[in-house]
Amino acid sequence: MQRYYPGRFAGKVALVMGVGRGSTKEAAVRMAAEGADIALTDIVKEYVDKAAEECRGYGRKALAFAADAADGKLTGEIVEQANKELAKIDILVYAAIPIGLGEKKGALRPFHETSVEEWDREYAVTLRGFTYALRAVLSGMMERNYGKIVFIATDAARQGSTGQTVDGAMKAAGIGLVKTLAREYARYKINVNVVSPGPHATPLVKEQLEAAGAFSTKVIEGMVSWVPFKRLGEPDEIGAVTCFMASDDASYMTGQTISVSGGLSMF
Repeated sequence: MQRYYPGRFAGKVALVMGVGRGSTKEAAVRMAAEGADIALTDIVKEYVDKAAEECRGYGRKALAFAADAADGKLTGEIVEQANKELAKIDILVYAAIPIGLGEKKGALRPFHETSVEEWDREYAVTLRGFTYALRAVLSGMMERNYGKIVFIATDAARQGSTGQTVDGAMKAAGIGLVKTLAREYARYKINVNVVSPGPHATPLVKEQLEAAGAFSTKVIEGMVSWVPFKRLGEPDEIGAVTCFMASDDASYMTGQTISVSGGLSMF
C-alpha cells in the first residue's frame, strides 16, 4: 500500500486516458485522493465507470467517458466537456492501448505472428491517439503557462522485449515525441515526461499469459528471473511514480523516461 499525500493535487484537474484496471487506474484514484478532479476515458465502459466511482469516493468530481482514443473528434469533444465542467485541464496522463485483435487478444508473441491490422491499430491508439490528446489540451496549458503531460510507455520500448514488437515500437516512437515536446513547450512551463513500466501484475498481464500460454509464461518468467527483486511490480507502485511525474514535485524534470521495473532496466 502506497502512502498518499493529501492536498498534493489540490486545485488541479487531470485528464487520464486509457484508465484501465491496473496501474493507470491506481494513479487516477491516487490523484483524486490527493485533491484532483478527474476526467477519465477508456474504451471499456465498465473500467472507466469503476475508476470514476473510486475517485468520487474521495469527494472529488470525476467525469467518465467510454471512448476510443483513436477517435480524434471524440477526444476533442471530451476535452471540451471537461473544460466546461471542470474549468481546465492541468494534467494529461496518456496510457491508452488497443484491445487485442483476433484470437490472440494482445498476447505476447514474436514478430512473424503479428498482423498488419495489429500494427495499424497500435499506431492509431498509442501514437496518433496521443497526438489527438496533445492537440486538444496544449492550447489551454500554454495560455495558463502550466501543464504536466505523462506518457505511459513500456521498457520494451527502451531495450526490447521478446513478444512485444508492436507495443515496443509504438511506445518507442512516443518516447521520441515526448523528448521533442519537452524542448518545445518548456517555455510555457509545461513538463512532458514518460513513465516506463517493467513487468507488473495487472489484470492485462494475467490475460496475456492466459491467451498465449507457454510462450507468454516463458517470457514473463524470464523477465522476473532478471529482476533483482525477483517479483513482478504491483499496480500501485507504477501509479505512485506516475503521480510523482504529474505533480509539482517533478517541476525540474522534463523530457525524461523513468523506468519502474524493479531494476530489470538500468539506464
